Amino acid sequence: ARQPMLRIRLGKDVDLVGVLGYESRQQGRVLTVPMPDLQSGELRKVIVKLQVAGTTEMTRTIGQAKLEYQVAATKQSTSLVQPARRVGFTRDYRTVEEGRNLEVLSQVEVSTNGQAMLDAMDLQKQGAYDAAIELLGERHGQSSLWNERTLRSMEVQRTLDKLVESMQGIASTRHDPEAGCWSQLGYALQGLGYIE
Repeated sequence: ARQPMLRIRLGKDVDLVGVLGYESRQQGRVLTVPMPDLQSGELRKVIVKLQVAGTTEMTRTIGQAKLEYQVAATKQSTSLVQPARRVGFTRDYRTVEEGRNLEVLSQVEVSTNGQAMLDAMDLQKQGAYDAAIELLGERHGQSSLWNERTLRSMEVQRTLDKLVESMQGIASTRHDPEAGCWSQLGYALQGLGYIE
């Protein structure tokens, strides 16, 4: 699939909070998420955070998703449309617990931890080492508690380990700004194939 484009028509009283891991734009009630090309059998997950207004015992349509793309072999434009999704409102804690999708919640946590690492790298580049370490520490505390009590996800645990590595890396360069710059430069040069 070449130039795939995810379009989500948001329902009434549904507000976009954000899209994790992808650039997006919203025009009116339509959210558009451009995606990289997809190969046969490849799986992509797009996490969209929404806020839905409603009252107890009512339901709302949260949106309808449509994936538009061009078939690589034929260059023919086509699309896949998902049925509109609805959400209900309740005060019953048990119903809420039973309705949670732990796989989706784990993916949200993985993405949130990844974004925290990117934000910490930006703070490190600005010389705000303490703020970067504090950000990662808070995220680690919240995420590890959530994973331990509810999610129990190995994927979330891997990002927790990366948060600790990132904190240690930033702490080790705190008193030597050039070390941080050189380590980042080293990674960039390795990526370009200039050094091993």
